[in-house]
Amino acid sequence: MLTNYFEFKKSVWTTDKIFFSGQKVVRKLVVNRQIRKYNQDEIQLVLNAYETAKTGLDDSKIEIANRLFIAAISGDNQARQYLKEFKNKFGTLDGAYAEAYNDLTVMLDLWDKTN
Repeated sequence: MLTNYFEFKKSVWTTDKIFFSGQKVVRKLVVNRQIRKYNQDEIQLVLNAYETAKTGLDDSKIEIANRLFIAAISGDNQARQYLKEFKNKFGTLDGAYAEAYNDLTVMLDLWDKTN
């Protein structure tokens, strides 16, 4: 069972830094690396939630995807793999679910590129 320490806290994900370097305007996208990461116990709870979830898509599955994302940026390779396999397990994503999932994959790519 996922407990209250999984409650989401709004955080700034990226910051656009715009500054001058001589006569040139420079824009730099900075990912917030201070986002709280999961510990091993929390990661295990997330992995178990994914593994035991039934097929079919609903809001609770998207919550699992969000938690897999945090577990992945916390350094867990299994969570990263599960996030990639998410669509295969839960079926076709459309509408808001597809948008939420795509946002997570873009954010993970950005995390990796700026690491």
